[in-house]
Amino acid sequence: NAQVSGHSVFLNAADDVRINDTVRASENLTIRAGDGVDLNDFIFACETASITTADGGVGGDDENGVCPNTLVFGPGGGIFADDIVINVAEDITLGILKAVNTVRVTATGAGSDIFLGDLGLGVQGLIISGTSTTLTAAGDILFRSSATTPINPGDPATFVIAGTLLSMTATTGSIRDDEADASTVADLFASTVTATAGTSISYDGQVDVLTNAAVTGAVAGSNINITDLDDLVVGAVTTNAASTVTLTVGGAIMDLNGAATNNVTGASLVATTGSGVNLNTAITAGGTLTATASGDGNVHVRNRTGAGTTLTVTAATVEGVGDVTVTNLGAAAGTADDAALVVTLARTANGDVTLSGSTLTITAAFAGAPGEAFSGAAGAGDGSI
Repeated sequence: NAQVSGHSVFLNAADDVRINDTVRASENLTIRAGDGVDLNDFIFACETASITTADGGVGGDDENGVCPNTLVFGPGGGIFADDIVINVAEDITLGILKAVNTVRVTATGAGSDIFLGDLGLGVQGLIISGTSTTLTAAGDILFRSSATTPINPGDPATFVIAGTLLSMTATTGSIRDDEADASTVADLFASTVTATAGTSISYDGQVDVLTNAAVTGAVAGSNINITDLDDLVVGAVTTNAASTVTLTVGGAIMDLNGAATNNVTGASLVATTGSGVNLNTAITAGGTLTATASGDGNVHVRNRTGAGTTLTVTAATVEGVGDVTVTNLGAAAGTADDAALVVTLARTANGDVTLSGSTLTITAAFAGAPGEAFSGAAGAGDGSI
């Protein structure tokens, strides 16, 4: 309950560590607890700040309401350091973490979760790292504080800001927005993101490159739902043959790996963009594709699911200037002669439509005239089919 400062600070407790005032270290700060850590004020370290709770069984709540082996940030809790390392045996409720370089947070126990903020506790979840942030949970990673009204005035209204790389792993659970305010403001900002979860992935962000997003679960409904404010370059987004990938992007969705490598694997893909889609997909038998651009930009999709597999295109549309090209290939090295294409709607307001498959079943295809309203009747413009 009193301020602590020193060259290096080491706090070691057989049971709990509770911090209710400021702790400062001009070099390293290390906290080790046999049970839990309750952080209700700021701790500062000019080098590394490290928090560890013991591996072991889970007992009952102690007198301060902290479950053994957990880390809980109170409303005023935060860590400021060059590097931050947190390794906790059970659940973690994070407040404010600001690192010049890296943040690494691990919840190691079976089913242990990482909660980024908690409106009920009045805790704002905010992570800022200069280079990288790594979040690893055996259970879920949940964004739980308000993104529209920061609890601490002056802080950015976001959850995670990683300078270069944000890596998230929820081994048996989900990565998702769990906010009470159901905000659609971005949960995370990073140059590059990788995300792996056991059951589902759902977040709003502003990311340059999505290197990998994968759900490892085999049950239906293991969906991936990603919203991005600007352009998004996609490496590999993968779920099982009974689940859907939804990508909603303010700008364009672009291919990171080139034409020979699939970008999206799953039962169905819904790609909604402001300025175009360029993807290689592996949509399973019986699945559907919807790819739209609300402005100018091309929609180019090349599907490879296997010889003889039919791809159904619910809609492939460009509402502005741009071409629509959908090809259903058989094997990875196959041709459009290997697999059939069923198209409910292919449409551009100003451009060409190209559809390729072993057989084609087309309900409607339009290559509109320049200046023609997207909702208008098909014209005899300079587009071709």
